[in-house]
Amino acid sequence: MSMADPLTASLQDEKLFEKLVQNAEVRKHMADKGFIAELERLQRLANSQEEGAGQKVAQAGHRDPRIMQALMALQGHGLQVEEKDLRRAEELGDMQRREPVQLEQMLLVKDLEDAEVARQQGNEHFKAGRLPEALAHYEKGLELLKMQPEVPASSVATLLSNAALCYLKLKWPDRAKKKATMAIVAIKQAEDQSFDQSKLYYRRSLACEALQEFGMAVDDMSRALQHAKAVAQSLAEQHRLKGEVERLKKLKASAEAELERKQQQKTNEKSAEVHRLQGKEVKGEGYSSQVSSEYLTEQDFSHWTMSRVKEAVIGVTHTAENGATIQIVELQEQSKVTASITNKKGKRALYYEMDLHCAWLGKSAGNEMKGLIRVYNIAHDTKFELGGDENTSYMYQLGWDQRLSGVWADQLKTEAPELFDLVAVKVGVECTAKSTCRGFPTIFDIKHTIFRCTLTSNQDNRNASMRFRWKGGLLLGLSLTLSFWQGSNLMSGYKARGAARRQVSSESIAIPKYGSTVQITSHANLQMVQIDLPVFLPPVASTWCLGILWSSRRVMGICAYEATSRGIGHFTAEQLARKNQVVLVHGRKPQRVERTVSRLQKLSGAEVHGFVADLSLMSEVRKLAAEVKEKFPVLNGLLNNAGTFDGDYTGKRVVTTEGNEYSLAVMLWYPNDRHSCVISLIVP
Repeated sequence: MSMADPLTASLQDEKLFEKLVQNAEVRKHMADKGFIAELERLQRLANSQEEGAGQKVAQAGHRDPRIMQALMALQGHGLQVEEKDLRRAEELGDMQRREPVQLEQMLLVKDLEDAEVARQQGNEHFKAGRLPEALAHYEKGLELLKMQPEVPASSVATLLSNAALCYLKLKWPDRAKKKATMAIVAIKQAEDQSFDQSKLYYRRSLACEALQEFGMAVDDMSRALQHAKAVAQSLAEQHRLKGEVERLKKLKASAEAELERKQQQKTNEKSAEVHRLQGKEVKGEGYSSQVSSEYLTEQDFSHWTMSRVKEAVIGVTHTAENGATIQIVELQEQSKVTASITNKKGKRALYYEMDLHCAWLGKSAGNEMKGLIRVYNIAHDTKFELGGDENTSYMYQLGWDQRLSGVWADQLKTEAPELFDLVAVKVGVECTAKSTCRGFPTIFDIKHTIFRCTLTSNQDNRNASMRFRWKGGLLLGLSLTLSFWQGSNLMSGYKARGAARRQVSSESIAIPKYGSTVQITSHANLQMVQIDLPVFLPPVASTWCLGILWSSRRVMGICAYEATSRGIGHFTAEQLARKNQVVLVHGRKPQRVERTVSRLQKLSGAEVHGFVADLSLMSEVRKLAAEVKEKFPVLNGLLNNAGTFDGDYTGKRVVTTEGNEYSLAVMLWYPNDRHSCVISLIVP
C-alpha cells in the first residue's frame, strides 16, 4: 500500500476538529454547517484509502478557500483568505453557500439572557444594515423564549417575523418562508386577533415569489391586504399592497402561460413525430379571414430606447472625496435593449429588458484606468433596489485592468461600484433628449413617462395675446410653471403647498432629464398647452405638478375647474378664490376635499365647490364630468392638472382596478377623456 500524501494523512487524525479550532483563522468557519460537512466528507474519503483520494482532497481545496486554509493549517502553514475569495467561490458554485450567522455573530449573543433585550439589540443592528448580527439576535431571542414555561404568542411571532425579514434580505427565501409560516401558525394557535398579521403574510408572499411559487404568493399578498384593512392601516399602505397583489397576479398568469406553452410545444412535437413516422404530411393552417377579438398589436421601440439610453448614460460621472473621477465614456455594442408596447383589447402594456455594457474611464493622481460596468436584469418587472433580490432587482458586474496597481488604482477600484447607482438612476428614472417649443428650440429635461396636461381658457383675445417669453418657464398670458420632485430626492419635511408657492412665485422651472415635445396651439378663443412625453419606462417614485399663477391683470369672468386638492393645485385654487372666481376642486379623499373647500371659503369668501373622484379610473372620471355638467352648465375655464405620485419610492409598477398602469392612466388617458367630457361646457 502506498504511503498517503501529507494532506490526506492530516485529515485522518482523530483530533482533526480540535486542532482546527486552535487556529484563529480556521476557527471563524467552524460554526458553518456546510464547512463542517465538507470536512467530514473529506475525512471519510481520506480514511477510505480510495485510489485518487489525495487528488480529490486537493481539488476540494482549490474549490473552497476555507478547505485550503484548513489543510494549510494542519501542515503548520498560515493562509489568509479574503472575503472576496469566498464570495467568488460561492458565486461560481465551488463551495456551498455559507450560513448567514457565523461564529463571529454567535459570540455576540452568547451571554444574552433576556429575549426582549435580544430583540431590541437585533433591531439596532438591522437599522444599521448589519443583517447577520440582527438575525443572530432574533434567533437567540427565540432560543431564550423556548426555555420559558409560558410566553406570549405575539413575542414569538414578532421575533419570527423579524428573522423572516432578515432571511429575505440575505436571499434565503426558503428559510424566510419557513419563519413566516411558523409565526402565522403561532398566532393562529393562540387565537390572537389583536396581532397585525399583514407583515407575516407579506413577507411569506415575497419569499414565495422568490421561490417562484406564484400561486401561494398571490394568496398570501391578498391575505396581507385583508389584514391591513382589518387593522385600519393607512390608505397608502393598502394601496401599495393592492398594487403588489396585481403585480403578483400578472407574474402568476405569465408563469402559467409559459408552462402551458411549453406543455403544448411538447405535445405538438410528439404529434409531429408520430406523423413523421407514419409518413404523413402536416399542412399549415391558413390565416383567418376575420380578426379575432383577442387581436394583439405590438409596437417596437427598441431602437428609439437604445438611443435614449445611450444619451443618458454616456457622461455619467462619479467624483470621489479624494478628487478621483470615474466617467462612463461608451455604451458598448454588446449591450442589449428591447422595448415594446402591446395593445390588447384596448389595454396597453409596456415591456422592456436591458443589459448594458458601459466602458468607464477613471482618473486619479494624474493616472488613468479603463474599466467596464455591466448593469443588467433591468426589466419592466424589476426595480432598482440596493441589496435586493437578484430576481427582482437591477444587478451589476465590474471589471478593470488587473495589471494596474498602486494606491491610486485601489482608490478607483473602491469607488467604481458607485457607478451602479448613477447608471441605474439614469436608466430607471432619467434620460436626456432635445425637444422643441414652437419657435423656442431648447433642451428639455423631462421624465420618461407618458404625461399630458391641458390648459384651456376663454379669456378674450386682448388678455390672451399669447405673450411668449422663455425665462426658465413658459408664460402664456398666465405664468405657467412645470415642476418636479423625484421621490428619492424629496426635501426633508416636504410641504407640498409651501413648495408650490415658492416654485410658482419665482417663475422657475425644474424639469428632470427626459425628452418631450411642447406644442402651443390656438383655435378661436381657446388656447391649449399640451406636453406629450414618449413611452419609455414604468412609473417611478416621482410626481408631476402643473401650477398656474394668474398674472396681475384682471382675469375676465373666469370660472375655474381645478383638478386637485393639494400641492400646487391647492395653491392655484387659493389664488383663483382670492380673485373672487368660482372654484371647483376635486380629489380622491373626501375628507381632504371637504377641508380644502372649507379653508378656501374662509380665506376668500368666494364660491367654492368640491367633488370626489379618482382620476385613475375611467368610470369615476365620467361620473365626475356628469356631476359638473349637472351643477354647472357653463364653465369659463378648465385646468387639467394630471400629476400623480403613488407614495412608492421603489419604482414598482402600480396597476389600477381597470388593468391600466396607474401613472399612465392619470397622466395620459383619463385627462383626455375628462377633457372631452367637459370641453363642451367652455363658453366661446
